[in-house]
Order: sequence, then C-alpha cells, then structure tokens
Amino acid sequence: MRTVTRKRRAVLACSALLIPTYALAQAPDAADAVRCEREAECLRVMKGLASRQGDVLRLKLADGKWKTLRSNKKACDRNDAARCVVRELRAYLPTDAIYVIEWTTAGDGGSEVISATTGRTETLDTMPEFSPSGRWIVSVDPDELNERHYDIAIWSVEGGELTPVFSYMRNETAYEAWEFRGWDGDDRIKLRVTRPNAAAVDTEAVFTETGWKLKRP
Repeated sequence: MRTVTRKRRAVLACSALLIPTYALAQAPDAADAVRCEREAECLRVMKGLASRQGDVLRLKLADGKWKTLRSNKKACDRNDAARCVVRELRAYLPTDAIYVIEWTTAGDGGSEVISATTGRTETLDTMPEFSPSGRWIVSVDPDELNERHYDIAIWSVEGGELTPVFSYMRNETAYEAWEFRGWDGDDRIKLRVTRPNAAAVDTEAVFTETGWKLKRP
C-alpha cells in the first residue's frame, strides 16, 4: 500500500494566500489566485465560492450550482481504512477556472482537479504541477513498486477543462522510479529516473509538433 508521506512530497503548499512570489505546485501566478496550506485560509478568502460544514465541502460553479465533496473523518478516527477519506481545498485558479482539492485516505493520497465551468473532476495520483502559463499540468507518480495509474501523465488545461494528452507507465516487469524535477518553459518537463543497480539519470518530456514525447534514457 502506498504511504501518504510519499504522496505528500508533491503537496500544494504556501505560507500565505495571494502571494505571487510563491507558486502553488508551479501554478501560473495570477493576482486573483487563491492558494493555501490550510483549508480555512482558502475558505476565509473565498466566501461565496466555497464553504464547509463538517465533512461536506461545497464549491460554486460558473452556472451558480454547487458541487459537493464529502470526507469521512470519523472513519479515519476509528481506523476504518475502507471508508477513510479526507478532502480539503488547496487552490482556486480563476484564470484556469479550476479548483484543486487534496485527498488522502488511510494509506494513499493525491488530488482532484475540478472544473469551475462544468464541475467535471479529474483525479490525479499526486498534486498537479502546472506549466508556467497554466496551459499544461503534469503528474509524476514516484511509486515504483505499488499500484498506480501511471508513471507520468500530462493534461492540457483550457477553459476549466482538463484533457489527457499523454500517459506513460513502465512495463510491470521492470523497475523504474520517476521523479518530477521542474518545468523548463511551457514545452519541456525535467524528469529523473532511477533503475536497479544504476545511478539516477536526468531526462525530459518535450512537446513537439506531434504532441508530447518522453525521452527514455
């Protein structure tokens, strides 16, 4: 089972709200973006857009309707791993028209990126890493041993809609541990891969005329 600490290495965090010098998981800076380490800070700023009552988190969509997300903290408190889940708001990016939610369970964690336009949810194995302009997000799952949905996945972001454009998963018989190292502009993602009995190797994924390409060393 994956551990929460492994996932939380990529957690969206900041020391305060609305500080453009600190990027939320490399999200593009915007004066009206809200980012928070503690959900209460987001809720304080986002009155009328987000609210919480107990385990129920509500997010306002563009059409005025509300999207409801539920946690089950009581199950976590009683060590009910099958039902334990906690969802907390971590960001609202109006320029991209998305909310970012961090979710954790008894032994796992990741994020939900929710369209403020349609309410559609995209579930990621980690917290999203935004390109400088916000055109793309990437999620790199560093878990080399346990169950996961991908090693590397990339989505385009437009008008609050996330569209999957690239996914890579190693052969199940092979051992590879992938690590996100940062964005180099909007069209290049710096990566590192570790294989058995070998030093870690730096490589990259590059956007080309035919789409994203992963350079596997």
